[in-house]
Amino acid sequence: MDSGKPAEARRVWEDLLAQYEDRPTAETATAAFRLAETRGMPNPASDEELSLGIAALRRFLEKFPRDERVGQAYLIMARGNVARQRWNDAASILNEFLSDARAEKAKERADAMYLLAEVYRQQQRFQDAIELWRKFVQEFPTHPSWNDAQMQIIETEFAAAYEKFIHEEYDAAHQAWETFLQLHPLDSRAPKILYLFGEMNARQKKWDAAINDWRRLNEKYPDDPWGQQAQLAIAQTYETQLHDAEKALEEYRKVRGPAAPAAAAAIARLTAKTMSVETPRVYRSDETPKIRLLTRNIEKVSVAVYRLDPEAYFRKMHTLTGVEQLDVALIDPDTTFEFTIPDYQPFVELESFVPIELPGDTKAGAAAVTISSTTQEATTLVLQSDLDVIVKCSREEVLVFGQNMITGKPWADARILVANKDGVLQEAKTDKDGVFHTLLPALRQSEDIQVLAMADGHLASNAMSLEGLQPAQGLADKGLIYTDRPVYRAGQIVNVRGMIRFAKRGKDEPAGMAAPVSADELIAPEGHAFTLHVIDPENRILRQIDVVLDRFGCFHDQFLLPQEAGPGDYRLVLTDPANRTFQGGFRVEVFHIEPVQITVDVPRRVYYRGEKIEGTIRLEYIFGTPLAEKLIRYQLADQPVQTAVTDAEGKVPFAFETRDFLESAVLPLVVSLPDRNISVTETFVLATKGFAIDLTTPRRVYLPGESFETTISTRDAAGQPVAQKLTLKVLKRTRIGRLMGEVAVAEQAVETDHTGTAKPVLHIDEGGEYILRVEGMDRFEHPIWAQTDIKVSDEKDADRLLILADQHTLRVGDEAKIRVYWKDEPALALVCFQGARILDYRLVPLKTGANEIAVSVSSQLAPQFELSVAVMRDVREITARERTPVLRPVIDGVDDFDQELAGRIEVPRRFFDVMAPFSVERDLNLSLEGKISGGKKAGANVEVVPPGGELEVTVTTTDAQGKPVPAQLSLAMVE
Repeated sequence: MDSGKPAEARRVWEDLLAQYEDRPTAETATAAFRLAETRGMPNPASDEELSLGIAALRRFLEKFPRDERVGQAYLIMARGNVARQRWNDAASILNEFLSDARAEKAKERADAMYLLAEVYRQQQRFQDAIELWRKFVQEFPTHPSWNDAQMQIIETEFAAAYEKFIHEEYDAAHQAWETFLQLHPLDSRAPKILYLFGEMNARQKKWDAAINDWRRLNEKYPDDPWGQQAQLAIAQTYETQLHDAEKALEEYRKVRGPAAPAAAAAIARLTAKTMSVETPRVYRSDETPKIRLLTRNIEKVSVAVYRLDPEAYFRKMHTLTGVEQLDVALIDPDTTFEFTIPDYQPFVELESFVPIELPGDTKAGAAAVTISSTTQEATTLVLQSDLDVIVKCSREEVLVFGQNMITGKPWADARILVANKDGVLQEAKTDKDGVFHTLLPALRQSEDIQVLAMADGHLASNAMSLEGLQPAQGLADKGLIYTDRPVYRAGQIVNVRGMIRFAKRGKDEPAGMAAPVSADELIAPEGHAFTLHVIDPENRILRQIDVVLDRFGCFHDQFLLPQEAGPGDYRLVLTDPANRTFQGGFRVEVFHIEPVQITVDVPRRVYYRGEKIEGTIRLEYIFGTPLAEKLIRYQLADQPVQTAVTDAEGKVPFAFETRDFLESAVLPLVVSLPDRNISVTETFVLATKGFAIDLTTPRRVYLPGESFETTISTRDAAGQPVAQKLTLKVLKRTRIGRLMGEVAVAEQAVETDHTGTAKPVLHIDEGGEYILRVEGMDRFEHPIWAQTDIKVSDEKDADRLLILADQHTLRVGDEAKIRVYWKDEPALALVCFQGARILDYRLVPLKTGANEIAVSVSSQLAPQFELSVAVMRDVREITARERTPVLRPVIDGVDDFDQELAGRIEVPRRFFDVMAPFSVERDLNLSLEGKISGGKKAGANVEVVPPGGELEVTVTTTDAQGKPVPAQLSLAMVE
């Protein structure tokens, strides 16, 4: 270990323990204890190293239960789990130790108690952590960490109150912090707590109470950063919430210290004339458009409305953005009027909504609106339209779906303009489903795409960046050329068969293209002509023939190998005039049947270091007669070569120790018979773990209370199924600051069957991020585990649209039902089936809650597709975010508060889009039935077909659903 070779140290210590297994000594105890160090404990680099390190310490505890290092072993195991953030396991180990009678007098008891309290705090079990630290302080007054424990008690009391504050349990947080201040009046965080008292009142809109709290803080701690921040918060509250600008100016002038620059900026802002405008959203025909106007120290403004021809603007600029930059000074407006700021007050920023009527009393269209004062001017674009669009595009196609957001129905015959920065690329109309879908090769060189939709004055625009988007890689032409056997002798007949499939091309792709840019279907090119070349190892053409593909896209050829055909690899090359090339091959060899065979008989192929590999080598003729008294040689890996002579039965027993090898290795056993110059090789695997666990769930996202099946499989080191007793745990992810933790939610015993499989059912009632973890123990007491993450999506989750598919592999012919969950009001969804291109689409009305999308799985969807579901909502409500203090001191390196921008408009999300991948299998099922002439079936009851007898074979081909389908097959009889 001192020389940095942990694997070598582990090998030596394991050999020492094996040699003196029945004679425990101080040296063997040290070896057993220090084995965990070779796994990096207590800071293992991986979960596997942690598992093996814990296993080593468990063996130490079992073999040396009275050793003075028992406490250290428990601590190392716990710290290893902490290092890997396995908080639940760390807590279990520490509780196991502390409840053990040996811990009462162990010197590690104090450290274990301290560490367990830290783990509890990470799990947000604050009260348990506090009680444990208090017990630590009482029991171990001379411990070096005594002062730290006192501080941790205080820190955890503060953290427990702060957790309630984060979860908006303000009354409970206030009570906890009041108690905290009574217990720790001199704590340095007292000013911060007093500030949070005001913050909690502010978040509950209790402005006067918040100001009183902050006033007391400022008076008590005038020089503290939190006291100075409190004065700034008072001023900001008067300005942004109570709209008393005069009082706000008075309070801003009292601010000192680090907050003074912010106060000075606020004073300058309050006394300046400012104006800003924005159009919050697109307005519908049944409402009046409004512009949001923010002004300060401006009593009235002039409003000028200019009719805008969106099509002309789009054709010139290739976008609808940038209207704000238009120079409209030389153009006469269609409408002008004066707007007086309601409830004007000096120094106060006032929010007004200016109603705008489109010119001509129309209820659909676009207008540029300029608002000006004596010193300020701003322009914004106003859109009034019931039309909205979803745009999907790739590097070679575009799909536009237009919808009437008032009626919720598709918008047919809407005019569509598609453009990039160079100009308009396409003009078209939507069909009866409100969809325009076309190939657009010009997009392959575009940086972006702009879409304008128009109908009866209504309009909608959308833009998408194509930067970084690569053209889809579709299916390529495929060919398989094979022979009835892989190896021949000169003079034998060779049967050649080929199957060719072409990638289906789009209309815009020339027929001569060898590889379509994107294709989602392979077709059989019936009637296509090819030339077949047979080329020998010397690269000479042995045969050349023209072939034509049949309706299955196949061809067949037969030829006789010349007697002089030399050994080597022969190539079968198929070409056509378009330079498509497909290849196959076969070998020609001179056959010599070796009459003697070597067999290695062993009970298994997987062993663990320390186990003995034992077996028998058999030497016999191919007809079964043993070869006695023959000299053989055999060697395992790099060990010395051994020799032996076969007995009367042609056998040689062997045995190898595995102590000399590393714990993970592949060991080849080479056996040779020098007399005949033949040899065989058998491979053994040296493993470290008795089995491995795999844990899967049908999907990653579930709904609260939804039952779902998990699949647990256990395999040994050879990959064979093995039955095991396991524990399945459900843990919820937690967070303390920027550190992630976990807390146990549920646990159940699980046992895999003889197939190595178990399928327990779970359900989780509360939303959040979870870990599913399966744990077990192998026969060497190594802990084995696997885990996966899932999410339970409740109403608080921002994801409103979910695809909840439990099966992602489908078969052609299936009638699948895919579940889609929608959390909002009923809406119309655009459902697309996407491959290299959009294969199909449909419109599906979604109700609130669970919906089923029926999918008839056709060959068009093979071999894989992506299901996309997109929904638009008619969003009308807008909310202005309340202004909160935006300058706060950073305490302990973490900014505790959300930094919200004053005066921002928050528009609810109007567009939702989710996708899920699916694979499609195209199974062709074959069945064979043979019948010997005479009426008997060739099956289990028939041993041989008599010489010269006839065997009638019936071949049946069906699809995945068992329906008969025509097919072309190769049938061969192999002896």
